Amino acid sequence: MANTIAKTAGPLPEFHFLDEVSAAHLLAQLRGIQSVTVRLLGDHAHAGPEVVAFLAASGYEVSSETLERMVPPPSRRFVFRYKGQAATVTIAPYLD
Repeated sequence: MANTIAKTAGPLPEFHFLDEVSAAHLLAQLRGIQSVTVRLLGDHAHAGPEVVAFLAASGYEVSSETLERMVPPPSRRFVFRYKGQAATVTIAPYLD
């Protein structure tokens, strides 16, 4: 994962879930943040591992967890919550 848009303007490595627009969105929303908890809603083979790997390669301290459901359900693919220099990103992989 040496070639991410956090380091260069080149394309992302072979990802199945994370595209360049989503990666740029994540980085823009996480400016000034040091640690990120990634919460994956549901079961998706690629979403959680790809986002965790991308954020770790971009210099963030990353932890992850899986949620079976969320009430109310998210209305967007990425939902951000902030507390100081930490953020929680909830991923709803089946939303556009």
